[in-house]
Amino acid sequence: MVVRFGGATIIVAPISPMEMAKQSTAAVNRPGISKGSLMFKRTSDLPSPRSLAALGRFTGTALLADSMNALGLHGVIFRPMSFKPFYGRDNGKQLKGVQVHLLDPAGVNLMAIQFLFMQVHHGLYPDKNPFELADASRIRMFDKVAGSDQVRTLFAKRMRYDDVRGFLEKDLQRFRATAGKYLLY
Repeated sequence: MVVRFGGATIIVAPISPMEMAKQSTAAVNRPGISKGSLMFKRTSDLPSPRSLAALGRFTGTALLADSMNALGLHGVIFRPMSFKPFYGRDNGKQLKGVQVHLLDPAGVNLMAIQFLFMQVHHGLYPDKNPFELADASRIRMFDKVAGSDQVRTLFAKRMRYDDVRGFLEKDLQRFRATAGKYLLY
């Protein structure tokens, strides 16, 4: 999945680039698909997160990946990358961003990652506030996905995940207990 945020593009991939390539050999054979990124046999072959940040060709994405890795989040590492799409709005443009590697998908807090990414991005690029740059329809969609405008209002004050963490997690344990009865696996 490709997500654009501020000046960055995030590729969310629950498996390693090599595993993605095995599932789609056409991706490996198309020129430019892996240009500017490293390929590994297994996610476990990845070097330390600090090493990954130093490998980026673009200072901004390396800094962003390094800052995310510095948070020490369990089960996930971030690495800078660049790619050139072959279709769509950005066809032929060199895009850059941060690739997200989920090493322990069951143990990763995906909700926290997206808010921590916005927090880190804001710390690095305070003039690129997504709530100020987005048009009204995108703000409405954010509020719908979050369930209300309270999440955005709380977060936008200081752009800190800690400001919304309690609000987002207040009903989590009760929800898990209720939902657990209906899970098939």
